[in-house]
Amino acid sequence: MQASTAVPLLGHPGSAAAATAGIQIHSGRHRGDIDRKIFGNFIEHLGRCITGGIFDEGSPLSDKEGFRKDVMAAVKNLDVPLLRWPGGNFSSNYHWMDGIGPRDKRPKRLEMAWGTVEDNRFGTHEFMDYIEQIGAEPYICLNLGTGSWSEAQQWIEYVNGSQDTAIVQARRKNGRDKPWKVKYWGLGNEMDGYWQMGHRSAGDYAAFALEAAKLAKLTDPDVKLIAAGASNFRAGSDWIGWNRVVLETLRDYADYISLHMYVGNPDNDYADFVASPIEMDQKIDILAGLINAAMSQRVDPRTGVPMHDSRKLCLPSRSPQGRSGCGHCRPDWAGARGAPG
Repeated sequence: MQASTAVPLLGHPGSAAAATAGIQIHSGRHRGDIDRKIFGNFIEHLGRCITGGIFDEGSPLSDKEGFRKDVMAAVKNLDVPLLRWPGGNFSSNYHWMDGIGPRDKRPKRLEMAWGTVEDNRFGTHEFMDYIEQIGAEPYICLNLGTGSWSEAQQWIEYVNGSQDTAIVQARRKNGRDKPWKVKYWGLGNEMDGYWQMGHRSAGDYAAFALEAAKLAKLTDPDVKLIAAGASNFRAGSDWIGWNRVVLETLRDYADYISLHMYVGNPDNDYADFVASPIEMDQKIDILAGLINAAMSQRVDPRTGVPMHDSRKLCLPSRSPQGRSGCGHCRPDWAGARGAPG
C-alpha cells in the first residue's frame, strides 16, 4: 500500500513546485514482537497525580475506597500494562511503613522532593487495590536514597512473603492474607542526579544497590530488579561511566537497567523536538554495548570459565544459587517532560 501527499519544497517558500512523499506499509513483514511493557506508565505523589487525581477521598466522583471512578474508567480504556509507583523523586524519601494500617492513624511527613506534606493515605494496599482494578502489573520503586537495606527487604517481604513472620503477620492484620507477588522492583530512582535525595557516586550507588539486590533475591528469588541507570545527561556528567560501573557491579543480580531522558521544546524548534526519540535510540545503542561488555567479564562460578553473551539489550542474571533469568534494557519513560522525577 502506498499513501502519497504533496508538500512544498523546503527552502522554496511560495513556490508552486511540490515533492511527493510516499509511505509503504508492509503488513506481512515481521520485525519482532513488541513487548507491551514499553507502554507502561507511572504514578507519583506529585501535584494531583495521586491525591486529587486517581485518589480523591470524599469526592462525589469517587468510590467508597476513594478512587475516582471517572479517572479509573479512563485508565482502563488505556489498557495500561505496567504501572510504576511511588515515584519518581518521591520514592527516595518514602518510607513504606508510613503508608500501611488504618488511614486515619498514618503519620504526615514532610515531603522534600516536591515541597509538600505527605499524608500517606495512599500506600501499598491502596496501590495494589488500584492495580487489581485496572488490570495492570505493578512495578514498585524501592527507596535507596534515604532508606536502608532492611527497609527495602522488608517491603518485599511484606508484599510477597508467605512465611509466618512478623512482617507478613502485619500485612495480614492490615487485611491482606495472600501475598501479591509483585515481580518488578526498582533499585532506587535517578541516583546519578544531584537533585536526588540520597544522591551517590556511581561506585557508592552500585555497592549499596548490590547489597539491596542480594537481600531482595534472598527474600523472593522470583523478583526482577531494575538498576537505576543514567538520568543526568547535562554537560560534564559522565552518564556512560555511571552505566558502566552500575552494570559491572550489578550484572549478577540486576535484570533490567533504566534510562530516564526528559525532553522539551524551549527553543520552539519543532523538528528538533519531534526528533528527540532518535537521541534515546542512540543512548540505548551505547548502553547495549556497555551491557555486552559487562556480561563478557562474567565468570561461571562452577568452572571458572568466562561466560560471554552477545544478545543485544539482554542482561541475564545468575545468582550464586544458580537461579537465572533474562531481562531487556528498556527506556523508562517515567515522566516525559518537566523536572527530573
